[in-house]
Amino acid sequence: MLEGCKDALHFIAESFKHCKAIGATKTSSSLLQIVLPGDAIKSKGVITNGNAKAFMDAVAQHRFWEREETPVVAA
Repeated sequence: MLEGCKDALHFIAESFKHCKAIGATKTSSSLLQIVLPGDAIKSKGVITNGNAKAFMDAVAQHRFWEREETPVVAA
């Protein structure tokens, strides 16, 4: 449903680029696969199993600065 929404895809890309936590359920992780190239979906702070506690813990860390070492999203 959101796969065709450019604003949603841009939001995900911007969140990743700015090292923010990103959370998705198993079914909505297809959005992440569209936006995040290669193994970026496995980056720290990207929660793809719908685990609310893991996502809240990631948000509490605020940013995942190691993503800046290898930019992969051109948002």
